[in-house]
Amino acid sequence: MNDNITKENENSIKFYLDKEVYNIKTIMKAAYNFIEEFYILLDYINDSIEVTFECKSSKSSEEMKKYKGEFYNELLRQNIRYMVSQDTKNIRELVMGRALYDTCIEYQDSFEDDEVSEKNSDFDDQFDILVNWFDKNEV
Repeated sequence: MNDNITKENENSIKFYLDKEVYNIKTIMKAAYNFIEEFYILLDYINDSIEVTFECKSSKSSEEMKKYKGEFYNELLRQNIRYMVSQDTKNIRELVMGRALYDTCIEYQDSFEDDEVSEKNSDFDDQFDILVNWFDKNEV
């Protein structure tokens, strides 16, 4: 937290984040968690991202410092989540590919269909479970 470039008053606080350290996506995700309390403005300034929190309701200078600290904690959380998602991207794609692999294959064999129809023909539907409700109870 580089407080020497932080500008604050009772209604707003402005600080700068290094673009090399924080991804804009993680900054936006962290800022999203504060939109109930603040109007949040993001802007690119040289090699930094300017973050401005403007209060929706009046807050003290101490409260503003507290929210700034909470924002940095949330920024760290979102940055870690982003790094983990990048590190596990290939594994997630592999798992999804394997899970969906069988649904993409068309079987030419009608053997399975014959087997299923034989099993269904042997099934005795004593309670009319397989009967459409609308057919059974004409409206």
